Amino acid sequence: GFWLVLFFVISGYLWAQTCVDRFSSFCIKSICRFFRFCFPVFFASALIWLLSTLGLFHNQKTSMLFQNQWFQEAYSDKLSFLMLVRAPFDTLFFGVSHFNNPYYVLHDMMIASSIIYFLQYLFLSVFFNFLML
Repeated sequence: GFWLVLFFVISGYLWAQTCVDRFSSFCIKSICRFFRFCFPVFFASALIWLLSTLGLFHNQKTSMLFQNQWFQEAYSDKLSFLMLVRAPFDTLFFGVSHFNNPYYVLHDMMIASSIIYFLQYLFLSVFFNFLML
């Protein structure tokens, strides 16, 4: 909801307090932010893929015990290696996570921080250039 997005915008603003006054620094900070999110998503997804491949998810049996439809459908899709490789990109750029549903939030964080970096770049480059005139 709104409060979650507001939290992401404020955290992106606070994170962007370092100087983003050139387009190259904007690009570097955005790429670093992607990799900061990418590695945890990939390694958590790799663990889930490994457990799924080894058949260590017992959701079908457990869901019958609790009569829970949501739990029954969790990890019911066949998770492929290609899905694992694409997981960080799908999660961060499209908000789709086949491995861990709460990761959709990272998409919002990635977009919000990129917007904050870009706004800070615009403010510092345009505003200061305006003051120099």
